[in-house]
Amino acid sequence: MNNDQNDFIFHEPTVSRPKRKRNTGKKVILVLLYIIVVAALAVSAFFISSYIIAGRNVEETTAPPETTAAPETTADPYAGYAIIQAAQSEIFKGDLILVNSDFPYVFPMLGKVLVNVHQNRPEAIDGYRPYKMSRNDHELTQEALDAFNALMVEFNKATGNHCVQITSAYRSYEKQDELYKSFESSIGAVEAANRAALPGHSEHHIGTALDLNVYGDDKKTYTLDSYDDSYPWLTQNMHKYGYILRYPANKVSITRITYEPWHFRYVGVPHAYIIASNNWCLEEYTAEIRDKHKFGNSLVVEDDMGGKYEIYYVEATGELTDIPVPKDMPYTISGNNVDGFVVTVTLS
Repeated sequence: MNNDQNDFIFHEPTVSRPKRKRNTGKKVILVLLYIIVVAALAVSAFFISSYIIAGRNVEETTAPPETTAAPETTADPYAGYAIIQAAQSEIFKGDLILVNSDFPYVFPMLGKVLVNVHQNRPEAIDGYRPYKMSRNDHELTQEALDAFNALMVEFNKATGNHCVQITSAYRSYEKQDELYKSFESSIGAVEAANRAALPGHSEHHIGTALDLNVYGDDKKTYTLDSYDDSYPWLTQNMHKYGYILRYPANKVSITRITYEPWHFRYVGVPHAYIIASNNWCLEEYTAEIRDKHKFGNSLVVEDDMGGKYEIYYVEATGELTDIPVPKDMPYTISGNNVDGFVVTVTLS
């Protein structure tokens, strides 16, 4: 019995060996299947990654048109403008040049033809010329005279006053020197400096300034603001014709010239309107444009007569200065007699 048991136990491993052989075959098959699946996944991953990379390449090749289109939304400050060049000497010419004790007039930089006022006065209205003259040799630039003639015709119609008289207009250096010395000998050097600019520092050298008084029907002379109630019409309407009262009473500390109700200066429209509406003198206006309204930050203004203008400053850069000007709108350029140019564009 023990032998049989021993025999059974001894032979039991030999009975289970065929089963082990069958398990090994299955494992081989499973390994092969695993290898096939892995290979298939690898191939699939390869094609999928290739597709993704190809897609990215397509996106990268189409991206530049989108990025290059962006700058088109940025405004070009020079769009619609051309560039012209102005010589250094042009700083000292124009209707907006500032001439005072700090900035002398540069001879002979007038740049405009002077015309005789007496020969170019308006015709008589109801038997009277719109204004009188102390002499027949006064001269102004054509622009200043045309504007003054139009101003005085309207003044005569509005007030009936035909007694305003031109006492001074353009003066040469010699004439200014003569006037200053006459004041100096009669009222002293200090008072003379308040009454008349030193030769070379007078606005009368420009040809766009004039002095007025009243020559009454009684054959006597009066200051404008003491004759009758006509004077306020001039001060309230002269800006429409490009004129300013050059030396107001409340600007003596800036102009360093005493109040002169008789001294008028042509600066042109719209500058006279801006100066009047802001209660500025020419020194203040020159600084305002230079400091706050360089090209690219223009001042755009509409005057009370329906005109619209763009005004900007360009700093002088040497012997030649590049100045942007509009391609399709009228404009003027004036030096400021200090350091650059003022461009005035008529928008409407």
